[in-house]
Amino acid sequence: YSTCDRLWDAAAVDRLIAYRREHYFMNANIQVHRYDDSNHCRLHVDHPYEYRGIIQQALDAACERGKQ
Repeated sequence: YSTCDRLWDAAAVDRLIAYRREHYFMNANIQVHRYDDSNHCRLHVDHPYEYRGIIQQALDAACERGKQ
């Protein structure tokens, strides 16, 4: 998520992350990808390689969880 998003409040995402960390939501390994330079729905354009890597990591992790 980005702090420059004009349509979404990054502080709300920060609060959600803090809440999940505090309550160990489903014992999740919470990874945060926070940017300060992208507008709404622009991370894939402004940071294409990082974005693809993050998506691939999430898909790989979901597949691994599905095998358990």
